[in-house]
Amino acid sequence: MATQRKHIIIDTDPGVDDALALILALRSDELQVEAITTVNGNVCLSQCTENALRILEILGLPEPPPVAQGADRPLCREPLSSASIHGRDGLGEISILKDRSGKKKYPSPRLHPTAKYAPELICDLAARHPRGLTIVTLGPLTNIALALTLEPALPRYVKEIVTMGGAYSAPGNVTPAAEFNFFCDPEAAQQVIASGIPITLVGLDVTRIARLSRHSLLNATKKRTRLNQFLQNATAHAMSFYCEREGYHGCSVHDALAMMVAIDSSFVGTKRVHVEVETEGKLTAGMSVADLRPYSRGKAGKPNAAVALYVDPSRFEHFLLDRITDR
Repeated sequence: MATQRKHIIIDTDPGVDDALALILALRSDELQVEAITTVNGNVCLSQCTENALRILEILGLPEPPPVAQGADRPLCREPLSSASIHGRDGLGEISILKDRSGKKKYPSPRLHPTAKYAPELICDLAARHPRGLTIVTLGPLTNIALALTLEPALPRYVKEIVTMGGAYSAPGNVTPAAEFNFFCDPEAAQQVIASGIPITLVGLDVTRIARLSRHSLLNATKKRTRLNQFLQNATAHAMSFYCEREGYHGCSVHDALAMMVAIDSSFVGTKRVHVEVETEGKLTAGMSVADLRPYSRGKAGKPNAAVALYVDPSRFEHFLLDRITDR
């Protein structure tokens, strides 16, 4: 008997690792992607949306899910970007690549986003799939916070959220205390975690070691296909960054691990704890504070999230390459 597919929304800011997560989701029979919503994060909102549409075109899906644009800035802060890792276009500078004839290898996508505002679409789909919708967030949580404001009853409709965000027993990657997605919009992160929606937080504790090596990728993409070429081109910039910074020729693929958890929760070991996000600290803004103490804290410290603390990196890389490449 076939397993019922999980209905999901992917909220994303593509991003190289977002791109791999999107490909993973769209090539996994366990998931039914109802929509892709974009948010300002790794690059600006319009570029994030263009990147999502480009990925859909590369995959050549007969019926691609709708792409809806959301927040172009955090709730109450100035936008950030991570162009140093992902490139100015978010996908490793592939927008400047040309073929032998001098034409762009990756021209602007022909697909267009829907006119629906992303937070509104999230609310609509949650109402259409009551207690049956999973939201996978790969960027700042601004769209989800706005959806909660639009529809205060949203926690009664959403089955779960799987979030790539935070650092719980590990240092941050933007500041010593904060991971990028939560640092971009800590107010949104705190609002979502406190909403009461069941949430699994896949943070730097596990995503830092969920890596994809250049050697493994090249071995898996020897077949000449449009998708394999994209995977090589889009990851090259980030992998060079990691090689220069850490001496590792490859890169962490943070968002792909969060997507794997949506597919199969056994990819990570979790612990239920109480989590809050710091919104005011001068040195700690965006810090995800998980109460990992071994004794009860009463109602104020009641667990409100499952935090991922363990992953098997070999299983991660093998599964990822098996799903996203053309062999």
